[in-house]
Amino acid sequence: MLGILSFFIPEVLSGGYKWIQSAIDGELLFGLMATLVFAKIAATSFTISSGGSGGVFAPSLFIGSMIGGSFGLLCQQFFPHIITEPAAFVLVGMGGFFAGVAKVPIAALIMVAEMTGGYYYRGHAL
Repeated sequence: MLGILSFFIPEVLSGGYKWIQSAIDGELLFGLMATLVFAKIAATSFTISSGGSGGVFAPSLFIGSMIGGSFGLLCQQFFPHIITEPAAFVLVGMGGFFAGVAKVPIAALIMVAEMTGGYYYRGHAL
């Protein structure tokens, strides 16, 4: 099942850090990010349920960042004067989703800040 899914959506095969960075840079479209959310959920489920080696760390960061990014782009469509940096939602989604999966909210906040290089996004505190 994973092979069939990855044939059509090859972005789900890796840890997804490259795609997370592309989302932070604002290079991904809403449709792609929304598709990747469900595709990565399925790919992770196929991997873990089949007994394959895999964890939930990288997939949860990937899924959370894509949820946050797609939500940010959706909000920007409806509120363009309020949401000026939809890519910041990628960081919030990544931290929030991982905090829920791992049940470590403070550690997730610190970890995302360390992974992204600081507590600021383009000069604004998160």
